[in-house]
Amino acid sequence: LFQAAEEFKPMTLVGASGTFDTLCEIDCKIRGLDFNIEQEKEYTLMLDSFEKIFFELTSKTREERLEIPGMIDMRVDMIVVACSMVYFIIHRLTIQKIRVSSYSLKEGVMSQVLEGKNIEGEGF
Repeated sequence: LFQAAEEFKPMTLVGASGTFDTLCEIDCKIRGLDFNIEQEKEYTLMLDSFEKIFFELTSKTREERLEIPGMIDMRVDMIVVACSMVYFIIHRLTIQKIRVSSYSLKEGVMSQVLEGKNIEGEGF
């Protein structure tokens, strides 16, 4: 990842579903927005918003995290680990923006398979 980042100099981190959906939901609740990522398909999570959520998540117990508006039960245990990885990557690569897609990586792979492509983009 870091070797490729040196070459391509990414400025945007693109997150796909899962933890990123939950972060968007929490952000929307904090900001008083009525937003449904599954309808919009994409969301921009501001870095300062991510960091506030990150520090809140990492300072709370499991029970306290469950009380955060927008938190879902199935993410409460792994969201701290996932956010720690995101935080590390953002700061290591000096990312400027986070874009979140409601589509998962498996949907992208399935789309390529249905189009008759392998992961290198060539036909089967």
